[in-house]
Amino acid sequence: MELTILVSIIASVFLIIIFLLIRVIFNPLKISKINELMSKGEFSEAANICQRMLEKDSDNPKLHYLLGDCYYNLGNYTGAKAEYNYLFRYNLESYDIPEEDVRYKLAEIYLQSNQTEEALKELLLIAKKNPSDLKTMLKIGNIFKQFGKWENAILYFQKALAIDKSNVEAIFSLGEAFYNRKQYKTALKYLSTALKTAPNSVDANYFIGLCYKELGELRTALIHLKKAVNDKKLGLNSAYSTGLIYYELGQYKESIDYFKIAGDYVEDKKSTTYLNILYAQAESFSKMNLIPEAVEIWENIYSIRSNFRDVVVKLSKYQHLKNDEPVREFLTLSNENFLETCKKIIHHFGCKIVKMELIEKGKGAEAQTIGSTSQWKNLDKLPVFFYIIRDVSEPITQREIGLILDKMKITKSAKAYLISPSYTVADVEYQATSRPIEIISRDKLSNLLVEIQNEIFEEI
Repeated sequence: MELTILVSIIASVFLIIIFLLIRVIFNPLKISKINELMSKGEFSEAANICQRMLEKDSDNPKLHYLLGDCYYNLGNYTGAKAEYNYLFRYNLESYDIPEEDVRYKLAEIYLQSNQTEEALKELLLIAKKNPSDLKTMLKIGNIFKQFGKWENAILYFQKALAIDKSNVEAIFSLGEAFYNRKQYKTALKYLSTALKTAPNSVDANYFIGLCYKELGELRTALIHLKKAVNDKKLGLNSAYSTGLIYYELGQYKESIDYFKIAGDYVEDKKSTTYLNILYAQAESFSKMNLIPEAVEIWENIYSIRSNFRDVVVKLSKYQHLKNDEPVREFLTLSNENFLETCKKIIHHFGCKIVKMELIEKGKGAEAQTIGSTSQWKNLDKLPVFFYIIRDVSEPITQREIGLILDKMKITKSAKAYLISPSYTVADVEYQATSRPIEIISRDKLSNLLVEIQNEIFEEI
């Protein structure tokens, strides 16, 4: 009986030894085969072998790792994620499995499925274990950039730059981050360095342009922003920013050109972005006194979104000018012809010009004259002041009345005419009539321009 038991024990031990020998000798052979298939890109066949082996040896971390890699390369990220996460129950180092590789691939999988926070957790663990890993530092910096956490992004881009002092991505990314932190001079330092390394970098030129714009160096900003206008990713913002700069410089024709380029990038012609671009175009046209063009755009905006910004107010102020040919022509006259028209207006009221000059680069004219202060033009020859403007962007307010009263005191004028294509705000008309100021605006101006067209005056 005891002999039988002894034989059974010996047999069992022998079988275990045989099993272990088979596992030690033959498993590496099969794993070697899997590695060979994977090196040839034959991931499906390699995965099949892994699965068959795992049916017999489910607790083999090396097989789970290889199967995860097969799934990863086949784009089966759900399967890969399950296999990689399974590995963390083992001490991976003892099985010669690189933990950093597993975590990095998990991070990539999470990024693929927009699970950015999960990806960040994996990358931070890698960075803690290996603080000299450049690729990881850049990845972490870019994730923080995506979240708009610029201080954190700067920290990791600086770590990347400490690892590789000439890394262009780290240098540029620091410039972008400091721009978003509104530290424009610091941003320029990094962006300029990046541009020296990569002179044709559209991204660097774009952000350099934005920095100069914020610093008020508008002409320099234009040089750099224009280099990004044709870029698919940055073209919209670059063209729009260029348009805004030209608008600020008073170069409205150029601003319109660039706003149109920006508009061409927008696919959704009903979006807020597109409407803002249209609105900027209309503002530029109005600054050039091209009112019909501006009104047409405001009407277009109104048809898309009636409550957009102050379009209703704009239309109420300007729509009447769209079909008012005499006023339209008055608004767009050259400075020379505008002065000639002003002379005709002054003569129409029976006044003789003593002194006349353009104001605000042709937006208006003011004149000191001698004439009548009543309907009897041949009587009461006294100083009369004329203030003729052709800026329709602002209404006639108490400010203009106050300005004219001051001018009347200086010129000792007994009466003044305020002539404008704009409208008069409430109460100003009454305030003006209670003083010796006659306001001629909107429709009155249109009628006046028609009257003077065919009049022939003699010098008084």
